[in-house]
Amino acid sequence: MNTNKNKRFTFFTPTFERTGSEIVLANLLATLPDSFNTTLVTNYKGGSLWEKIPSFISKSYLYSSKSYLSFFNKIIRALEKYVLVPYKLSKYKNSIWYINTSVLPELVSYAYRWNIPLILHTHELEQMLALLTEEQKKRLISYPSLIVANSQTSAAILQKMGRATALKICYPAINTSEIKRDVNAYQIKRKELQLSPNNSLWVMCGTLDENKNPTLFLKVAHLVLQKKPESRFMWIGGTDNLVLSEKLKRDAEQLGISHAVYWTGNVGSHYYSYFNCADGFMLTSLKESFSLVTLEALLIGLPVVANNCEGVVEILKKDLGKIVNNAEEMASAILDTDFNASENKKHLYRQRAAEFDIKIWGPQWNQMLNQFIDTQK
Repeated sequence: MNTNKNKRFTFFTPTFERTGSEIVLANLLATLPDSFNTTLVTNYKGGSLWEKIPSFISKSYLYSSKSYLSFFNKIIRALEKYVLVPYKLSKYKNSIWYINTSVLPELVSYAYRWNIPLILHTHELEQMLALLTEEQKKRLISYPSLIVANSQTSAAILQKMGRATALKICYPAINTSEIKRDVNAYQIKRKELQLSPNNSLWVMCGTLDENKNPTLFLKVAHLVLQKKPESRFMWIGGTDNLVLSEKLKRDAEQLGISHAVYWTGNVGSHYYSYFNCADGFMLTSLKESFSLVTLEALLIGLPVVANNCEGVVEILKKDLGKIVNNAEEMASAILDTDFNASENKKHLYRQRAAEFDIKIWGPQWNQMLNQFIDTQK
């Protein structure tokens, strides 16, 4: 591998919290050699993944706070956005920029304005790109010297938008050896939740938002509970949208299923403890360019029933899960799940998930970076 002490990379990502795209970036950064002069820049200080990256990577942030509720604080926010942030960004003019999402268009604009070499890593599908203006979309497609797509699904979207060259795929990579069924966690957490052996628990993991589709989650739970009342359902993940959170709890009450539905909220480092107490995984999302949490479910050994949200199709090959198209089909698939047959397939689940291990995709990603550096000479 080349040594690139004189080549600087600045990586930009929104929060460096436990979202799919930022977990992937954290895993990839952990594979970088210390010969790279690297800085990670987030919108705000102290993301929960900050401590996962190597010590040689410098860390910085653009804004002082996530919350700007008062009039005075809104003035501070405006001053930061139009004065302080451009000044902070100007310190990285002499580096290669790597932007870890399509929904930071202002950073793409700065790179364009300052003629900075740019790599864009995109994890988004149409529903997120729709938030951009037409000008932002055109610049996002045309300006980056290299676009890295996280799946064939997301690459196809970019191709439809006009990106014809310098488009590569790097699948989301995880350390598969770190994720496995924890029998103790299964027993301890289920005891805390007062779950009996008769309670088959199906989980969905993700931020509570419209795209993750908690409405489908409740519809499916309702249908299953009508035929199998001892079933239980859990949503692992939280939201800042308290209105939505309260509405979902009211909806569960109106359906008469609140006793059988658990909302964990943000669980932080206890994430896998909750995930490990499941018997099955249900992916309810409307759209996913991939699905990192589906890989985690396979590694834990859970049967998977997934809404046809596009990217998950690239994972669930060889009869390793069921892909459905509506609430009725998902409920039927859950009711028909043979847990004994699933137990016998666990080695196949892990084999499939291992194809996305960081030991495979980390070197390929590093090779992309080195090849990109060579084009800049």
